[in-house]
Amino acid sequence: MRLVSPGLRSWLGESSSAYGGGAEGLSDAFVAGFMWLDKLGLAAKMGLDVVVRQVLIGSGTYHLVDDNLDPLPTTGTKGYSRGAVTLFALNLGAQPASLTLPGQRSLGTVEAFVLRADQPGKEGLYSRSVTLNERPLRMIDDRTLPELKGNALPPADRLALPGFSLAFYVFAEARAAACQ
Repeated sequence: MRLVSPGLRSWLGESSSAYGGGAEGLSDAFVAGFMWLDKLGLAAKMGLDVVVRQVLIGSGTYHLVDDNLDPLPTTGTKGYSRGAVTLFALNLGAQPASLTLPGQRSLGTVEAFVLRADQPGKEGLYSRSVTLNERPLRMIDDRTLPELKGNALPPADRLALPGFSLAFYVFAEARAAACQ
C-alpha cells in the first residue's frame, strides 16, 4: 500500500470473514477468529492503517454478537499505554505450541488473552461459544459486556499456546520506540 499511495493513510472497511453475509457454520463459529487474525496480520504487513470490522448484530452470519447479545468468538477491545506491544498468535494444530521471543524477559510481565472454543478438539472449531482464559465468554445481561480480563504471566523465556487456540499477549511495559 505504501508503494501505491505513499504518504496516504490506507483503510480497509466493511471487512469480515466472507462475502455476502458470511458462511453459516463458519463465519459464526470459533474458526472465524483464525481467519480474522490472519486478515489483521496481512493488513499490517501490507501497511494498512485501519481495518474496520463489520457488523455488530443481525447481518448474515459474521456479526459480533448473537440474537441473545452473547459475544461471538472475535469480539473485544482494551486500551493500554503508549509503547505497549501486542503479539497475536494462532495455533491451528491439536498440540500445544511454544513461542520464544528474543529479549522477552526484559519486556516484563505479559498479559495473556487466550481464546478457545468451549468444546475440545477439531469439533470445537465449529462452536459458537468461546472461552477466554478457560472462562466462558458471555454477556452479563442484555446491556453489559463481560470483563475481558487477561492472565498475568511472569517474565519467562517462552509463551505457551494451547492447541486450537488464538491468543493476544500484551507487553504493557515494552516501551516500543515506534509508539513514542
